[in-house]
Amino acid sequence: MNKILTGFVSDNQDPDQNGRIKANIYLSLVPTETDWLPVMTLFAGEEKGAFSLPDVGDLVVIAFKDDSYNEGYVLGSIWTPNDTLPLSEENSDADLNGDGNNNLKMIRTKSGQRVILDDTEGAEKIQILNPDGTSRIELNAEEESINLISEVDVTISSETSVSITAEEMSIELEGDLTGECENFGIEASGDTSIAGDGGIVLEGKGIGLN
Repeated sequence: MNKILTGFVSDNQDPDQNGRIKANIYLSLVPTETDWLPVMTLFAGEEKGAFSLPDVGDLVVIAFKDDSYNEGYVLGSIWTPNDTLPLSEENSDADLNGDGNNNLKMIRTKSGQRVILDDTEGAEKIQILNPDGTSRIELNAEEESINLISEVDVTISSETSVSITAEEMSIELEGDLTGECENFGIEASGDTSIAGDGGIVLEGKGIGLN
């Protein structure tokens, strides 16, 4: 018959890299370290799976095969009464189900990186945020928008081509706009205008105006 116990993770650096942990369990109030135990995950297989190990000191639930406590499986992690639960810091009403609607699902790492799924009716969104929230990707149903927001450099790189298709496109810059390429072409079915508060300079071996 399986024995269900809780224990605190004592080691998560599996020497065989099989995704196992050791934990201290308490038998007759005496801490006893387990052998290496596999950790249950969302799915697992050959070169595939959801990999997420509990940290040393985290509280886990373990199902042992028998009273020897030599073989078992880590079923998952649980919070202790002394743990501070993670907050999204994006929807205070929904955090920790404060509004009772259970609309918020989230993954938050120990550095504060977050993946947030918010099902708040009329304001549904998916967010990926860096620790301080200054860089983020948002899919916002209320605004009907997809937003990439960053206070640092954003780089788009491709070995072949980058294609953007839209009904309308606008670019607003506070600084300069520069570009380098082998050939440059602009085609418009309607009017084309170029305006500047300063001078406009065209340079080339040949310039043709029709």
